[in-house]
Amino acid sequence: MVKKKRSRVVPLRRKSSFPRTAGAVLPPRDLRPYWERWTRTLFFNGRVVKRFARPAPNMEAIFDAFERQSWAQRIKNPLSSVLGRDRKRHLHETIQNINRRLDHRLLVFCGDGKGRGILWQPA
Repeated sequence: MVKKKRSRVVPLRRKSSFPRTAGAVLPPRDLRPYWERWTRTLFFNGRVVKRFARPAPNMEAIFDAFERQSWAQRIKNPLSSVLGRDRKRHLHETIQNINRRLDHRLLVFCGDGKGRGILWQPA
């Protein structure tokens, strides 16, 4: 009896298409948004994208995190856990609210598809 030799298939690891924050290649400074915390205003390309009249802690936390990381294309979910609330759903709803309430639609925010991060891109 002849034994058949099994070929061992090793799955390839897929590299993420999004750069990591630490070694990310960032867009030029003039092509990145700018978040002014004290006035609660988000700018892009010299125009106001969003201005908050009242505090919006979740949206502001996202913009703060992007600003701290020099507007990398992708950041980890910066929202803190809320007891009894699904963290992924919380992020998803916040992203929807950001996109729904932009003063000028120059940017688009979206989730990474896994509920772990958020991305931005010019509209």
